[in-house]
Amino acid sequence: MSCFLYKTRWNRSTLGFLVKIFLSLSIGFTLVGELEAKTNLKNHKGNWKPMDLVWEESSGAVAPEYRYAKTYHLFADSKKIFLTRKIIKKGKLLVEETKEISASKYETWMKGLLSKGIQKFPFETLPEEQMTGISYNFVQFRFGSTKSKFYYRLEEINEPNWKPKKDIIKFIERMKP
Repeated sequence: MSCFLYKTRWNRSTLGFLVKIFLSLSIGFTLVGELEAKTNLKNHKGNWKPMDLVWEESSGAVAPEYRYAKTYHLFADSKKIFLTRKIIKKGKLLVEETKEISASKYETWMKGLLSKGIQKFPFETLPEEQMTGISYNFVQFRFGSTKSKFYYRLEEINEPNWKPKKDIIKFIERMKP
């Protein structure tokens, strides 16, 4: 018998009981948190809460054959959700569309974005010191009173400490109507 069990005079069944209670509470809080995340997307009247997500990324000043620009804009008004995508590669417009998004897809995307912590980043301003020819890309998120925004340069995003931001960017890039 371990020292802890001996000193506290708890037996294995008591510890087993406490472990079961702890696990039950943990699972319960997780389910409540997931439920809140799903129901918090709408207000008390059943309308979507205002949400606005913008991601803009471009190659910066490079040779024309390597230039690209991407803009994704996901937004919700009280009744509908829309995704606008614009993708330019090598100076040619490949995608320019705005489509309505289903409620289930929106809920899945929001759950994914919130689980990745998009709402936890501070609202940054454009860096004062800028380098000529370098693109300052950004992700901006507003949901209710929550606002976050971060800027990045393409060479920064592959650094290990940028992984949470890179995960968010990759998640947004995979969103298709």
